[in-house]
Amino acid sequence: MAPALIQVDERLFAVSTYRDLSQMWLRSGDLLGDKAQEQMAQAETQLTTFFSGLDFGEDILGAMEPGIQMVGKVQAYSDDAPVPAVKFPAFALQFRMKDPESTRPELRRVFQSFIGFLNITGAQNGQPPLDLGMESVESAQLFTATYVPNRALSDRTQAPIFFNFSPTVAFAGDHFILSSTTALARELSLMDSVTETKAVSGTANTLASVDAQIGRRALEVNRPHLVANSMLEKGQSKEAAEGEIDLLLGIIDYFHDANFSLDVNDQQMQMNLTVNLDTDNQ
Repeated sequence: MAPALIQVDERLFAVSTYRDLSQMWLRSGDLLGDKAQEQMAQAETQLTTFFSGLDFGEDILGAMEPGIQMVGKVQAYSDDAPVPAVKFPAFALQFRMKDPESTRPELRRVFQSFIGFLNITGAQNGQPPLDLGMESVESAQLFTATYVPNRALSDRTQAPIFFNFSPTVAFAGDHFILSSTTALARELSLMDSVTETKAVSGTANTLASVDAQIGRRALEVNRPHLVANSMLEKGQSKEAAEGEIDLLLGIIDYFHDANFSLDVNDQQMQMNLTVNLDTDNQ
């Protein structure tokens, strides 16, 4: 069964599923065609090099329990940090490690190597470097990476898009958290693990939930960018582009949330989709 959906403030979406990614990767030859198998073989060679000789399917994916949780939420930006002109939600993946003591050091080194790789490629594209850091949150350990703004950034309220991200990995008990932002990793590290990962009643193999109203707010804060993008791509006037975006936001106003579940047992597989309307807008 899938673990419970993660509950956070301003949650945009959450997905929880029971998937053995290690076995899916190792048995890809039985699941994919010839061309896809060739691409997987190339990817495995590159990943083995990147992970310092560790086998991606057995040593990395195999170190995790099958239950996977993903969550996304609207970001709150700090006053003392650059605010990107286009604002993305924060998102995170959460796993449970089979053997935390041996897995933590390996994943920490992989993360630090990955940040080094990003700094090299980012420097070639004129991006500022990521500054590595570490912090403790109660019993959890966080390894962070934060973009350092350069002096050429004159308007800190219209920063480039990569300032949406502060890649972070966190280790809280047997949980491994891979987050797009430090703030979300910190929030997940502080959660009550019993409430957060308790088994869901029934036979739900996959669960998902999307909050339409929070999604609308995420679009609303990017309205000027959406209007400008529509004008460039479609050659519309500003008034026509604004009308198109407002129509989209108006349609979303009629919805509250949507919930999906995939239930599996020995006899059948059943998919359920529930869409709740916002009665205040009827």
